[in-house]
Formats: sequence, C-alpha cells, structure tokens
Amino acid sequence: EYQVFVSEDIMEPLRGRIHKIDFPYNVDLEGEKKIYKTLVERANRIRGEERHVPGDVYELAARYALKTREESQGLRGLSPRFFEDAFSYAYTLAGKCVDLDIISSAVERTFEHQSMKDLNLKELLKQFEETKVEFINKKIDLIVEEIVPTHFYDYGQNLYLNYLEAASRNVAGETLSNTEKELVDEVEGIMVAKRQISRQGRVAFENVLLERKDELLRMSYKDNEHLRPVINEIVFNKIKNLLRLYEKSEELDAKSQELLKVLYRSAIEQYGYCDVCARSLFKVIGRSF
Repeated sequence: EYQVFVSEDIMEPLRGRIHKIDFPYNVDLEGEKKIYKTLVERANRIRGEERHVPGDVYELAARYALKTREESQGLRGLSPRFFEDAFSYAYTLAGKCVDLDIISSAVERTFEHQSMKDLNLKELLKQFEETKVEFINKKIDLIVEEIVPTHFYDYGQNLYLNYLEAASRNVAGETLSNTEKELVDEVEGIMVAKRQISRQGRVAFENVLLERKDELLRMSYKDNEHLRPVINEIVFNKIKNLLRLYEKSEELDAKSQELLKVLYRSAIEQYGYCDVCARSLFKVIGRSF
C-alpha cells in the first residue's frame, strides 16, 4: 500500500509530511523457536494430548525462517504466521511425535495454501533445501566430533592401537596381513586427503611413529591431535554405511543392530529425541548419503 501511495503524483504535497515505520519479522533464533514451542504447548494443553517435538525440529524451522529474512533484515521473507500454519498442520499429521520428516512435509504443503505474490517460491524452496543440507551436515559433525569419541571410544582406541602396530611393522619392512595393510592405507589415505601428510611423506610419518611407539601406545587416541580426526572419520564411515543401509531396510545383522542401539541411546538420552523422531533423524541422515 505504501508503494502505491508514493507512486501517485496526486499525493505529492503529503510526501514530506509522512513518517514510515517498518515492523520487521523476528530475526532472533531463540525468539523464533519460542513462537513455535508456545504454539505446540498451547495445542497440547487445549487438546489434552502430548505431541513430542525434539529441539532439532524447532531449530530446523527457525533457521529456515531466518534464512528467508536474512537479506532484507526481516522486512521480507516468510512470516511467523507461515510457520504457525506449518506447525499446526504437522501437529495434525503426527501421531506420537512431530519429527523431521513431518515438519518438512508440513512446510512444503503450507506453500500450497499461502499467497506468495511478493515472494519467489522457487527461491524459497531452494533455501529450504539448503537449510536441510546445513542441518544434516551439523548432525554429521556432531556424530564425528562428539558421539564417536564418547560412545564408540573402545572401537576407536582399538583401531588406533592396531594402526600403530601395523605402521611400525610396515616401516620396519615386515610383511603385513591384508587387514593390516588395508588399515594402514585407510588411515594414511585420509591423512593425505586432509593434507596432514603428503603421499610421499607416508614413510617418514611411519618412522616418527616408530620412534615414539611406546609413548603413543600409552596414549588415548583422543589425545593424539594428528590421528584423532582420522580415527573418528574411520569409525564414522562405519556408521555412515549402517545408516545408508538402514534408510533402505530395517533388517540389519546383529552387529549393525548393536551399533544402531548405541546411536538411538545417544539421541534419546543426550539430545531430547524419542524413539520415533530418532528413527526419522537417522533415516534423514542415511538418505543424505
């Protein structure tokens, strides 16, 4: 309405006497999440029901909202009302829990029932996909940097010790088994990819390990700044393969089931998930691979 007004020449005498006040949308992450939480809490109270919503669902929606408003500093983008509608629809879709799949479907469906005359729908959908990718990458970083060293420490420590023994024997000219050779190649291949060592520098690195072998064997792999990220990545690759399979089928072997139980326990006990939304989280991550 303001743009129409200022374009009318008949209003020329009034232009210098007008004060325009902009009321931007919220651009505070915690404030945005609070809007959604209040909506769900009110719905639970009125309906006498208890829909569980993990913090990451509020986080995903809020980050997307702020991304659409970022360039205009809140003057354009998707309104809090849009996300209230999305959460209302998600609430009706959900059984026990509003999980990541449900909120994603609800956001996409809400576009069908909104007037978008001043917004670029294609750009908004692109931003939503970008937000989901950023969210998944953060979850992957969390698994690599926090969950692996905590919940899969014994496995990582065994890999570390086995690598030290194999690398020491390799540089001494001893014959390695296929399993040992694969482990050495995997560890040092990752180090080359991360540019921690050069391809030509592998032997020199193994010589250093041999010189410090006794000291390194007494050390936790988490205290070895060179090998810690590599061991974490190798363990994560096992988890990645598991989640890739889990996304396609829930019929897993006993070892994979045990691995999955550890992931579920971590999500539920540490990060506020329930069994329903944890399943959705791992399916979403598995799909990304």
